[in-house]
Amino acid sequence: MPIFTLSKYLFLTFSIGLVISHNAASSMQQTTGTPLPQVPEHFDHRIDGCPANSMCTINMGKIRKLWIRLLKDLNKNSKSQTINGPDQLASLNKFASENGFLIPSWAAIKANLNPEASEAQNKIKDIGEINQDSMSNQFFTQNLPPLAYWDSACPSHTSKDWQIVPVVSFEKVKSMDAYFNLHSTPYQFFQPLWLGETSSTGVNSFQIVSGIRGETPIAIHDGGLIYLMEEEGVYYYLQIKNSRPTFLSKPNDKQQWQFQEFERIECPKETKDLLSNYQQTLLIFMQEKRKGVELPIPIFSQLECFKVSSRDQKKSLIVANPISCL
Repeated sequence: MPIFTLSKYLFLTFSIGLVISHNAASSMQQTTGTPLPQVPEHFDHRIDGCPANSMCTINMGKIRKLWIRLLKDLNKNSKSQTINGPDQLASLNKFASENGFLIPSWAAIKANLNPEASEAQNKIKDIGEINQDSMSNQFFTQNLPPLAYWDSACPSHTSKDWQIVPVVSFEKVKSMDAYFNLHSTPYQFFQPLWLGETSSTGVNSFQIVSGIRGETPIAIHDGGLIYLMEEEGVYYYLQIKNSRPTFLSKPNDKQQWQFQEFERIECPKETKDLLSNYQQTLLIFMQEKRKGVELPIPIFSQLECFKVSSRDQKKSLIVANPISCL
């Protein structure tokens, strides 16, 4: 099944599952006569606007609340669930220029940072270059950047003093460097992705580019990675080209994106050393530029690869996307 239709398949499967679960629950209640526990429709965060179950700053909650409101307002009178059209894109770009793009990425933070802990417990040096002594008795303070993170499910992502965590943040990025951090509060870095052109003799040299954590591009056009992003049931297109994010509208039938036929394949031999070389480079950078930061390794355990064909089937690319853990 093509990758760009997988989300629709999963959405349909999930919706059917919800109906079946609801019917089964109703049947059980009628059979036993015992009321079932009520599950709230939304799992709220104690900071309004923050993602569920996340460690989240006040600024993240404020900006994300505005972002969700904007998406829903733009989508209110739309026949589809996807933001599209010049006026809507202008609104998205205006928001991004003022508040930044919402980018899922990775970060290295001090281990055992507990936002629910007391002030004394929270006086751990550095989340990046933020000094905890300047903070109040909670992690969620006004002076922190708009970001949220969760504990990683990967055992290799936690060491004695540091851990790698998945992050979402609003970033006014001028360049999404494939190796290094967005900024140093905390030490964030983007999801790497490798693109290689195919030839009759195999794959030409791979080029590393910045991607989006947890996402696979739905298309590649003129060197840019195109993603279909979702927030609170509203979808929009985000392109990363020349290390810069931009919003896109869906092309018409005549325009069409260049590469958009994804097929999962076995990774070619040319990808063998991509991950080890990347992680070694990241380690060296941290040792030289961010002394005291000890990244848990491995960050990524393996690659998943796709062959991406052009619409006329005359050209193809290989996309190598790293997986953090199984």
